[in-house]
Amino acid sequence: MAPLVAAQDGALIMAGGAPERTDAWRSDPGRGWRRIADLPRPLAGAPAVAYGPAHVLVLAGGILAYHTITDTWTEIGALPSDAPAGSGCLDGKSLFLLDASGRAYRGEAVFPLFMAQRLPRGACGLVVAGLFSASMSTLSGGMNSIATALVTDFYRRFRPEAPDSRCLRLAVMITAALGIASTAAAALLAAIDLRSAWDAFLQILGLFGGSIAGLFALGIFTRRAHGGGALVGAVAGAAATFAVQSLTPVSFFLYAGTGIVACFAAGYLASFILPSRPRDLVGLTLYTMMPE
Repeated sequence: MAPLVAAQDGALIMAGGAPERTDAWRSDPGRGWRRIADLPRPLAGAPAVAYGPAHVLVLAGGILAYHTITDTWTEIGALPSDAPAGSGCLDGKSLFLLDASGRAYRGEAVFPLFMAQRLPRGACGLVVAGLFSASMSTLSGGMNSIATALVTDFYRRFRPEAPDSRCLRLAVMITAALGIASTAAAALLAAIDLRSAWDAFLQILGLFGGSIAGLFALGIFTRRAHGGGALVGAVAGAAATFAVQSLTPVSFFLYAGTGIVACFAAGYLASFILPSRPRDLVGLTLYTMMPE
């Protein structure tokens, strides 16, 4: 019987090949074959496809994932109940499953299909209610945090004499506006042909996540940085991350590090060039911490 074979990250992965075999091997250019972690169960003849920068997925009674960096096999999901083993293909970063009637499902649809077809009556509704509850609590907390930050850090800074009642009304209006904007954005994402909302979220978050960490490092580990330099660093970090995402084939694991380094370096250099007023930094940086 044929073994599982897939190419990933310039290497050839081969495993199984007989009803009783679980051994797996990897061949890198110029290094030859070497033994890797064994399959969790004997497999042969099942399709194996490269997925993302570091995974090989095997469809055989479920979805089995091999991680080339950690050298581990993991069961990550079940196939739809009516999808025969061996029905799957990969397009870019999306895994598609084909059932017996020819319907196609993205890999993200495996969990909803499992809920609808395998969970007992009533349990599916409880799971959906839990998902909605967790989502709404996260969204409401995020909108309240944004409204509080805008009122406290911006409005009160320019209107320090504003009464609490006015600030509360402004925060309520900002929260309502954010809710409307979020609903409109969700409707837009549902209307367009978006391959994966999660992938889009990670791409947007990756542009600014590294810059945020770089800003924290800039404020904690330097005494020279100021507001103008930090702003330049944040923009430079986002631009560097976008360039790495768009122009290079490097792994997405390096995106955050790129943003942090670019933000810190650009912000520190800009703080030397841009003028600023002297400030009291006692207790604000690692070097000006007050002794206990």
